[in-house]
Amino acid sequence: MNNTRSLTKRNNHNFFWIEDNIVYESYDTTRGLRHMPIANVIMEDKNFLTEEDIKHVNDILEANYVEP
Repeated sequence: MNNTRSLTKRNNHNFFWIEDNIVYESYDTTRGLRHMPIANVIMEDKNFLTEEDIKHVNDILEANYVEP
């Protein structure tokens, strides 16, 4: 998992979700749908993050960012 400041949608982005305090990104590939852990946040599980949720997660990540 990278030390990220914000969630950004990749060009093949499908959606974000939170499971067990980890934000995941779902994305399309030629082999089908894949997912990748993006960041740790302390939030309840959500199957789909809305734009408002993404802004909230970005605020949390920005506030807790530590330079590598």
